[in-house]
Amino acid sequence: MQNIKDLIQNTFNNTDNIYSTLNTLAGIQNNLMKNYSNPVFSKDGKNKIMNMYNTVKDLGNSLYKFASYKQNNMSMEAEGEKQTGSDIVLKGGISNVKYVWHSENGENTCDKCKAFTALLTMGPS
Repeated sequence: MQNIKDLIQNTFNNTDNIYSTLNTLAGIQNNLMKNYSNPVFSKDGKNKIMNMYNTVKDLGNSLYKFASYKQNNMSMEAEGEKQTGSDIVLKGGISNVKYVWHSENGENTCDKCKAFTALLTMGPS
């Protein structure tokens, strides 16, 4: 499974896999919402989960806009959106949030849990 930061950056460089990346982000958002409703998390934990949910949502929106601009030959706008998405990834949205995510991380671990684990265990660049 590819590191989520690398996946986002690669998608900005090659829009051929944008819908696959958007589906991965949607799966991460679904898992975050499932965890948000888990009563084991404190209010602070739920706030962190919601912040991560919003960050993933912002990344998805940025990727979608970028692809739309590229498709319509709006290169200046596309580059601006690429920078916005890169800023989210590299300057905090993802890299500064730390959680402990427990999963088997073995042959029985689903792709969504692998992606979520990769997302939550990334350190700063």
